[in-house]
Amino acid sequence: MTSVAQIKTMNNLHLFDNKMGYRYGQFLWFAFWIPSLVTLLCDDTSGPHRDFLTQATLMSSLTLLYYSHHQDKGSPASTPGTHALFGELLARWVLFAHHGPSSVVNSSTVGVMNWIQIICMGLFTVSKLPVSIYTTWHYERYRGMIDNLKQDDKIY
Repeated sequence: MTSVAQIKTMNNLHLFDNKMGYRYGQFLWFAFWIPSLVTLLCDDTSGPHRDFLTQATLMSSLTLLYYSHHQDKGSPASTPGTHALFGELLARWVLFAHHGPSSVVNSSTVGVMNWIQIICMGLFTVSKLPVSIYTTWHYERYRGMIDNLKQDDKIY
């Protein structure tokens, strides 16, 4: 059985996603997606650095689709944040390794945008990794948190 304190701990771990919600989360998503698109439109250099930014931005578009699905289902924003965003981050690191760090970042506009993306990937990964592991190990507590959010009408 899950205690109130255990659910509160889970709630605190997912506080950022659930307080930001879908509305502000989408603004945050656009804060990365729009500059990436503009960078790709304005800098026509070619090579692995451009491929990385294009592929990472496309993965991000799929993550938005997953978020939209969960918003429609009435899930708290932490659900797609734990599933899709963490999965996207792991895929981005594989993409970064595949293209090679020295090939992805350079002094071009695309290369600088990649630096920004990689720094943010690091910050998000550091915050999402322990939350994802804890949530997986204590999923019944996460379900309890969801039930409480739904009961208090605090999903969105």
